[in-house]
Amino acid sequence: MAATLLELVIPASVSIVVACGTVVWTTRSNRKLEHNKVLKQKKEELHLALYDLDEALSMYSRLFRRQSLTRLDIDDVDLKWASSLGRVNMIINIYFPSLRQGFEDSISGCTIFFNNSIQILRIILSSKDAEKLDYDMHSTEAYALHAEAREMLAHFGKNILNLKI
Repeated sequence: MAATLLELVIPASVSIVVACGTVVWTTRSNRKLEHNKVLKQKKEELHLALYDLDEALSMYSRLFRRQSLTRLDIDDVDLKWASSLGRVNMIINIYFPSLRQGFEDSISGCTIFFNNSIQILRIILSSKDAEKLDYDMHSTEAYALHAEAREMLAHFGKNILNLKI
């Protein structure tokens, strides 16, 4: 009877160990697949947020072509820019910290554009003689800085597309 009981316990034990091993392997495999799925979704979301950021940058550039400009026009674009920039920063900080330095490098072109061009618009609008001031002379430089900033963002966008997950 002891031999029969032993003959039943050994296969049962082996079956339990195999079942536990299969559960552990499946759990780890599913976790990795789910993690990759989330990263792919966040990669797409990051690319869309970068597109929105580029669109906001273009909206700033279009302000130079407007015949009449108000503070509200700049504030509307500021809101879109801040929202898009916040989304990009959040996704990079949480999911893709390795892209942080590349993004900071690409956003430096945007900073130059803001400091040299958009600030001029703000100064013109805050001036008492805003109607008399002609900002056409600043538009050529603004367009050049805008093109450089967009090129830097486009390069970063290519880095996102080439990101291996």
